[in-house]
Amino acid sequence: MRGLGIVVCLLGILKLVLAQEGTCGAQFVQLGNSAYRLERGKFNWWDSARRCMALGSQLAHIDSEEELNAISTYLNQMGFAATEAVWFSGIGIKSGAWISLANSKILSHFKWGPSEPNDYGSTENCLGIKVNSGNWFMYDLNCFTEYSYLCEGVSKEGAINLI
Repeated sequence: MRGLGIVVCLLGILKLVLAQEGTCGAQFVQLGNSAYRLERGKFNWWDSARRCMALGSQLAHIDSEEELNAISTYLNQMGFAATEAVWFSGIGIKSGAWISLANSKILSHFKWGPSEPNDYGSTENCLGIKVNSGNWFMYDLNCFTEYSYLCEGVSKEGAINLI
């Protein structure tokens, strides 16, 4: 029982430190009420999630059409090709629901691409977005394919405000 108390205490201290530090510094951009950090490169979903956590943030999750539009505008400015994708916080479960890694809640806002989600080859369980004619849509993708990723953090002074 004492060990559990120590773990709870340490988690509380970590949460307090992260709350004080924030995660929206110079390498994050302000879009609406959240701050985001885009990492261009080749990372699988699991490594992307780990990298965001190391920054004190989480893979971004989309709660509304407005948030998707703000993120889409930002990503369009970054010049992504149609073959590229960006990892987001969402993992598919057998019931067909999608769970956010960021808050462990069932996702409710989707803008799926054509014929998605399709779990092609029974290997697509991670959420990413891809561009099609300037519009970004959600896709279920193989978690081990390498794409860029977007972290979402708590707003803090010093972020570049784009919207």
